[in-house]
Amino acid sequence: MDAYSQLKIHRFNSRDQLYSTLSLSMTDQLRSNIQSNGRASLVLSGGSTPIPLYQQLAKVSLPWASVSVTLSDERWVDSNDRASNQAMVREHLFTDAASEASFFPLTPDTCHSMPPKAPTLDHPLKGGQRNGQSDSLIKPYTYTLLGMGNDGHTASLFPCAEEITTGLETTTPFLVVHPKKAPHARISMSLNELLNSQKIALLITGQEKWDTLQQALAGDENKEMPIRAILRNKESPIEVFWGP
Repeated sequence: MDAYSQLKIHRFNSRDQLYSTLSLSMTDQLRSNIQSNGRASLVLSGGSTPIPLYQQLAKVSLPWASVSVTLSDERWVDSNDRASNQAMVREHLFTDAASEASFFPLTPDTCHSMPPKAPTLDHPLKGGQRNGQSDSLIKPYTYTLLGMGNDGHTASLFPCAEEITTGLETTTPFLVVHPKKAPHARISMSLNELLNSQKIALLITGQEKWDTLQQALAGDENKEMPIRAILRNKESPIEVFWGP
């Protein structure tokens, strides 16, 4: 547990309280960065857990035109596929006030072929769009939101994937991942890229995810549970937000 001594864990009595507090944390960080640097960048995760959070963020009064958004990982599927993280984020975040934000996808709109053969990638896709205009994605990222699977994976750094060592060790920003126990090939940020953030939040809900977190905190082998590499890092501040 010493390796995790600086980790901040927030437990909430309700999901409403969880999402409200996390939304405030994110928007405060984004607003501060915009005030000091003129722009901010946001890395988001997929799945169903963050949907209520994105719906809250979408309505927040923020200079969204100064915010660039991308994903921690993406399945190699068409952008309108139900399995697409991009499709989920567009549906639940890019509405209301947040529709002014620019977006950097990790995959092309259509994925008829297999993903790139190269195991690591500097940039899956270059350039972002807002109202038809090119935009930029500043680094270090202002805020990175991550999730966690019951196997301890985060982004698409799966312990069951042959690429897990590469994902944990490469300094290249992205890699292609073929998980053995999950559908679809993936594009994922590497550990190094995920940690290239001013602030990181891990969002988890339910008893099963709480138990998984405790299992992660009880060990130190990153390839066994890749989330450990995030939780124990000393470079980027990370907070865990849990609700029932």
